[in-house]
Amino acid sequence: MLNIRVQKSGDEAFIAEILQKMHRSHCELKTAAGGGEEPDAATAKEIAFRFVNAADERGAFIYEDLPSGTPVGIVLYRCRNRQDAFPDYEVFGRLDPRLFPSGGRFLQVVLLWVHPGYRRLGLGSELLRRVEAEARLRQIRLLFLLVEGTNRPAMQLVRRLRYREITRGPVWDQVVRVSLIKRV
Repeated sequence: MLNIRVQKSGDEAFIAEILQKMHRSHCELKTAAGGGEEPDAATAKEIAFRFVNAADERGAFIYEDLPSGTPVGIVLYRCRNRQDAFPDYEVFGRLDPRLFPSGGRFLQVVLLWVHPGYRRLGLGSELLRRVEAEARLRQIRLLFLLVEGTNRPAMQLVRRLRYREITRGPVWDQVVRVSLIKRV
């Protein structure tokens, strides 16, 4: 049986492990680590701690396999504001401001991961739906995410959930990434 829940104290190690696995596509971790090198465990744990303990602006939903409680999927999100200043490696400052609500608030899907043995079961869809519901609870009406252009399963997922492509191209390295938004 599978269960979805919000992040809690003790999830830092799992989140850090996933961040290290996905460091190439996670710009916050990549930058904190000083570039393209794989981040050390301390950097990954520091960022994971922020997602577990800063529920006012960041959070996570975790799928776990019961009764063992083994995490098998995760989505990390972060509340942002387009009106804030962004470093050069962030794509937001380069996007047309008219794409964003007048107040500038949006929710960024930072990372979505599902264990390979649990893919194609709808977990990714449900995790994204939970983030969409969280955005509505926070009265945030726009979601933003980046997907590597070559990640066909992820592109199919977000298109099926009606995310709209707004840009395609390199962001902080030469990998083509697709920026997508969804109004909720």
